[in-house]
Amino acid sequence: MDYYSSWRKTQRFALAVFYYSLQGPHWHQQDQPIFPNSKTQPPPPQQKQPSWLSYFTHECTWYSTLAIGHDISVCWDNGRYRSLHLHGLTINGTLPSEVALLTDLQTVELLPVVKNKAYGKLPIEWSLLTRLETVQLSGMALVGRLLDELTSWTALQHLDMSYNYLDWAVPVDLWIEWPVIHHVNLQSNHYTGKIPSSIQHLHDRVTMLDLSRNDLTGDMPHELGQLTLLTSLRLDGNELAGKPPASLQQLSQLQELMLDHNHFEGDIPLHLKYLTELRVLHLHDNAFRGVIPTFLAELTNLRSLKLSENSLNGRIPVALGELTTLQILFLHSNHLQGEICSEIGQLTRLEELFLWKNSLEGPLPTELGALTNLLIFDASVNKLSGALPSEMAQLWNFPYFATLLMDPSHRNGGSRLLWKSFTSIATRLLAASKVALSRNESRRVYRLRQ
Repeated sequence: MDYYSSWRKTQRFALAVFYYSLQGPHWHQQDQPIFPNSKTQPPPPQQKQPSWLSYFTHECTWYSTLAIGHDISVCWDNGRYRSLHLHGLTINGTLPSEVALLTDLQTVELLPVVKNKAYGKLPIEWSLLTRLETVQLSGMALVGRLLDELTSWTALQHLDMSYNYLDWAVPVDLWIEWPVIHHVNLQSNHYTGKIPSSIQHLHDRVTMLDLSRNDLTGDMPHELGQLTLLTSLRLDGNELAGKPPASLQQLSQLQELMLDHNHFEGDIPLHLKYLTELRVLHLHDNAFRGVIPTFLAELTNLRSLKLSENSLNGRIPVALGELTTLQILFLHSNHLQGEICSEIGQLTRLEELFLWKNSLEGPLPTELGALTNLLIFDASVNKLSGALPSEMAQLWNFPYFATLLMDPSHRNGGSRLLWKSFTSIATRLLAASKVALSRNESRRVYRLRQ
């Protein structure tokens, strides 16, 4: 290595320590890495990249998923490393402090295909990486807390520390000292306590905040309403209680609000009507009560509305038929009564409709036959009666067709739709499409498979 410059020797040394600390010889899927968060995989490289630690090749050409399918280098033009980018590999081990020697790093993205099995802390030396803009260390089995010393990451824009074991309180000072942070993902850690009111310091920067699947308690702080640039707020899967604060109405750019799997109570808040940009509203698995409010019809951009597993009562509002962009509607496991309104048939983009485990009665409206995009429909465990509408026969392409009668004796609140009316339709479907019908008792779902 005599012909390498001093900084090249340091760079190659840091990369070698990184490689062995994370058991590089056992990395798998190097030629065709797995991208669990992507619907499509990038095309394979034109030629195999040189392996790590190759003596005769420049370290900028060593394997990285950043370069797959793209003409992108992991180094700056001067040859100094700017990106550690490894997606979809089997990575185990602890993060070495020597990475801090790569002082020009701008991006660190390590996304193992399975969760890292070696627990470790984020080295304090990494605070020296002051040019970092993106840090994505999801599933790396990190323990402890985010260090106060990381206030030096003043260029940080994107932080993803999800699926780790970080604990103690949600960081406070870090949010104050990161002036350009816009994406914060700390889901699926061990954060406890209340969401601090100091979160208001993110008001002029953060657009995405994900604190879901932790152990956060208490009320939602009203200071959340000051984060007016938010487009996504996820607090689902915690132990939050009380009522969502009225200050949320100030989040006029919010497109995704997920508060499900908590202990929120009371009526569905009226101030949600002002969040007119919402695409996703998930309030399921809480303790909301009262009727389904008609103001939800004003959220005309909704794609997914989940109100299931609460204590909602009354009828399904006719006004829901105005949500013509809806693709997912979950109203199951409540105390809804009355007939299924015919206006549901106006939701022609619906792909999933769950109405099971309520006290709905009467016949199925014939207008449901217009829901030609439905993939899953479940109205079981109700008090429905009458024959299955013949208009629904055109929905033969359901991958899943929910039963409407599974309990002829009406035990467990089963629907009263005659089984013979279902089998009559099913017989016609079989003749028309040559599909095979199979029964799944536990889920009360019928499958029509090609």
